[in-house]
Amino acid sequence: MNLPKQHHEWYKLDNAAMIYSAIQRSDYSAVYRFSAVMQKEVDPVALQNAVDKTMVRFPGFRVRIRSGFFWYYMENDESPIEVQKDISNPCQPVRFGTKDKLVRVFWYRNRISLELFHALADGTGALVLMKTLLAVYLRETGETIPYLTDSPDVNTQPKAEEWEDAYPRYADSRKRWKLKNHNAYHQTGTPEPFYTLNVTMGLVTVEQLKATAKRYKVSVTEYLAAVLIQSLLACQRREKRHKEKEVSLAVPINLRSWFPSKTLRNFILTARPCIDPELGEYTFEEILMQVHHFMRLHINRQEMKAYITQNVALQNSTFLKVIPSPLKNFAMAAG
Repeated sequence: MNLPKQHHEWYKLDNAAMIYSAIQRSDYSAVYRFSAVMQKEVDPVALQNAVDKTMVRFPGFRVRIRSGFFWYYMENDESPIEVQKDISNPCQPVRFGTKDKLVRVFWYRNRISLELFHALADGTGALVLMKTLLAVYLRETGETIPYLTDSPDVNTQPKAEEWEDAYPRYADSRKRWKLKNHNAYHQTGTPEPFYTLNVTMGLVTVEQLKATAKRYKVSVTEYLAAVLIQSLLACQRREKRHKEKEVSLAVPINLRSWFPSKTLRNFILTARPCIDPELGEYTFEEILMQVHHFMRLHINRQEMKAYITQNVALQNSTFLKVIPSPLKNFAMAAG
């Protein structure tokens, strides 16, 4: 890992990682999962070999999170990741200060699953790790798999640019822009006993999803966001509130499409489309158009750079730096 010497043992969290570390707790998980269904039954021995070879190539994923007095930080973790047979309670929260891994690999029948704590990387970085792992696994089982940009040869040296905190590089806007805070509706559902787990699964073909979005002349992201907003509006309506709150989403935006970076760490912002039900009834098409035009209006290089500048300035604030970590975590989790 070709990083400055002082970063060989530990390094700072990026701007987004600070948020995910602050909101992680026993009843809320910032862990997400990717799964791949293979054509044959998974060979656990070959998968373990693939994990061992792959993780050497990605030192930024071989870390633990530690809690300092003022900030969380990451330190190297050279201990191996043990492949496990899949469990019934996926995406369990990470317990800091324990031997919990921030990267986990599971198998079940012909399925391989990768879980990642969001402080390490966004979906783009995790997919590079997942694709590389799958390619190495297939080579372990005798398949011929080419080397691609998003699944590099694990025998090559990691590049410093892959572990760049890309936010500060683009924090040079003359204006600092804060996201509007909506007094938004929170759908909490029905309380259940502690440690109760519900897993809801749904299958849809990518072709059908793209075709439906194309019929409405919107992106897949915009279509799915509108479906979720419509569902939340219906949930709130059933609660028969005297005054209904706005329904808002935090839709992640991959900044690499706008600002050149090859980082595998977090490099995202969120857009916040919103519908106010107090204005009246909305058809699905009207919700979709509101989302579509909001995203097209506000997802632009200038506004996003202003958001980045604001976030990095807050992170570097002298006042914030001297506030103890527990108080910062409470403030960020509440926000």
